[in-house]
Amino acid sequence: MEKQFFTRYRFVDTRTGDLIRYMNINDRLEDHVDRLKKMQSQIYNEIKIPVTSILYELAEPAS
Repeated sequence: MEKQFFTRYRFVDTRTGDLIRYMNINDRLEDHVDRLKKMQSQIYNEIKIPVTSILYELAEPAS
């Protein structure tokens, strides 16, 4: 079976600097930005942090 590689992103509340969550995306997928934007909306729906206050960025490499 082929080994899969992932890019790890983290979501941060820019108002407080608190880490919200991590998200791993398979490197074989092309639409990382679209998936990250959808997760921003999902975080808003779950915990009501304004989407404009949710920053996503690269985190340390996933295993």
